[in-house]
Amino acid sequence: MRSTMLSTRARYQVVAPLLTPLGYARYAVKLWRAEDHPRDPRTGRFIPKPGGPKRPRRPSARNHVASTRAWEAAQRARQALPADEAGWRSAVRKEIRPAERAVDRRVAELEAELAAVRDTLAKRRAELADEFRRKRTPKSKREQIANDRLADEIRDVAMAESQLAWMRGIAENPEELAKPSNRGLGNMLAAQVEMVYPKDPVGRVLPPEEYHKALDQVLEAGKALHDDFLDAKRRDKEYNDLQRKLDGELGPEAIRKAFAAQDPGRHDLMARRNAAQKAQTRREHELLKQLLASVRPFGGVRHKAAPAGESSRRVYGAEAARPDWEARLREAEAYFPDDWLSLSAKAELRIASSQRAFHAGGRGHDSSLLAMPVTARDQDVYIGAFRDYTHEVNVHEMGHRMEMMVPGLQELEFTFVRRRSMRGSSLEPLARLKDIVRHSGYDEREVAFPDDWRNPYAGKSYEQIGRVNGRPFVQDPDPGARPWEVFQVGLQDTFGRNPRFGDDELQHFTLGVLATLARTETTKPKRKRRSR
Repeated sequence: MRSTMLSTRARYQVVAPLLTPLGYARYAVKLWRAEDHPRDPRTGRFIPKPGGPKRPRRPSARNHVASTRAWEAAQRARQALPADEAGWRSAVRKEIRPAERAVDRRVAELEAELAAVRDTLAKRRAELADEFRRKRTPKSKREQIANDRLADEIRDVAMAESQLAWMRGIAENPEELAKPSNRGLGNMLAAQVEMVYPKDPVGRVLPPEEYHKALDQVLEAGKALHDDFLDAKRRDKEYNDLQRKLDGELGPEAIRKAFAAQDPGRHDLMARRNAAQKAQTRREHELLKQLLASVRPFGGVRHKAAPAGESSRRVYGAEAARPDWEARLREAEAYFPDDWLSLSAKAELRIASSQRAFHAGGRGHDSSLLAMPVTARDQDVYIGAFRDYTHEVNVHEMGHRMEMMVPGLQELEFTFVRRRSMRGSSLEPLARLKDIVRHSGYDEREVAFPDDWRNPYAGKSYEQIGRVNGRPFVQDPDPGARPWEVFQVGLQDTFGRNPRFGDDELQHFTLGVLATLARTETTKPKRKRRSR
């Protein structure tokens, strides 16, 4: 039996002439969806074609997520970067001898000594054989003469064999190793290594090619996230509403006219403009955190920290921990990936306070001390998107804690600063910060690679240095294992939204490191459904 229902095309031809242009277009789209995208009978939602692309969703005006480009760049970097400290160090460290027990190393040394004395004995025997042939010494006398003349060499071989047999017996017998006289022979000795960094024409250490490739991956992911951030600002309703106010009723021209006319409300107008600017930078701050949280989890792990004891504080000249130290610590943890916080939580963290905040501890240590600014510094004048001066500085110092615990962070900082500090094929010379920034109060020992940072503190180096004609000179054999400042000031610039230290590349570096380094999850994180 033939169906009496009109086909999609027939319905379109009948109804279309009766509609306005807008209704005409909407009806055409509705029919297209009904024909090509059937509805789910249970939910009423359109079902996309099998294997076809999903319809793009319009981003929310409030919540923003990283683009596919940024997420895929972060994934590529995660897969390319070394997974642990050994992977990072393998590019600059050549192992001469592996880690082993002291007794095994002693056995190896005795074996080498035995081989050497045996070689000496063999050479002396060969020399005597030549002499016997030249002098035609009777064969019946040769053995006796050789034993007499080689008595010392024969005794050395016998002693070396005896010592080696004794040491092998200890190595193979746990009871012998446990004796007090032999206890040190059971200890594990570190591997013997040599550093194989490339160098510039005057011998200063440079990053290897593997570090440069890793940095390129990190910067690519960071730039993609920064582009997403700029796009989010263009699309964000709250941000743009504030911008319209700052361009209009609270704009510079309105302020100028109010002050020129001696308007009684001019100071209130200026205060409203400052509040709007603060709100706008806070919104930028939140947009960045939203984008990063869509790439990997942040701030979900807590340190088991405790106030530092008096003896620990005395060593560093610090004061007792602030009353609100725990809340301030949780506030700072929110800016770091869960993977990083899990690594950091494995080592002890002690809290103190100081007029000038600092972090004391380094790679390989099982604990560190973080000194927050003293409570009085909460009132310092602060311009930025963090809550206050203390909030920003705590995030900076927590960045140093991450240097200590996250594999690859110091290596990437070293590579980034070196790359920025190259002048052709040579590294620019170090300079004292007190000479670059006059009346700054920096210590004599604080040095940096000035480059063209907005503030040379971004290029500060903690490498071992020497002095040549009174000027600092790098002589550190392993600068990739030293702390730096470039990531920490990058955190301040990126989230503080008041760039004082670097340019966009510094923010690319900071975002890229946060999105890619020491990342363990392999699946795309769930994202909130965007509004249509």
